[in-house]
Amino acid sequence: MGKSKPPKTHPNIETETTPLKEEMGTQTDALRKMSETLAAHSAQFTNVLQAVLDMNTSLEGKIDSVVLEVNLLRIDQRKLAERVATTVSALERAQPAIIEMKAQIQRMENDIGSLQCRAEDAERRSRRNNVRFQ
Repeated sequence: MGKSKPPKTHPNIETETTPLKEEMGTQTDALRKMSETLAAHSAQFTNVLQAVLDMNTSLEGKIDSVVLEVNLLRIDQRKLAERVATTVSALERAQPAIIEMKAQIQRMENDIGSLQCRAEDAERRSRRNNVRFQ
């Protein structure tokens, strides 16, 4: 085929593209700065995320420890409740016997008082009659 013709150049094309090149250079610099800022923020975000994950792991361990301790306390509480129930049951069974013993003690105290009065009366009579008990 034939020779191709060189493109026609417009005399003002060079002067018109210079501001466009400058604007593209400014935008490229802005994009580069944004990229650097994003990279820095990405690193910070990664550090924060790692710190959160570490705290989460630590909290999970502590929560597991607290759950274990609560479960042990529940077991102890159940044992204590059983002991209290056993003690209450024993006291309820013993209560009638305790009431009966109190009544017996009162009767014995009355009998002892009566016997002391009789002994004192017998002693006074013996003095009057000069009789000695040995």
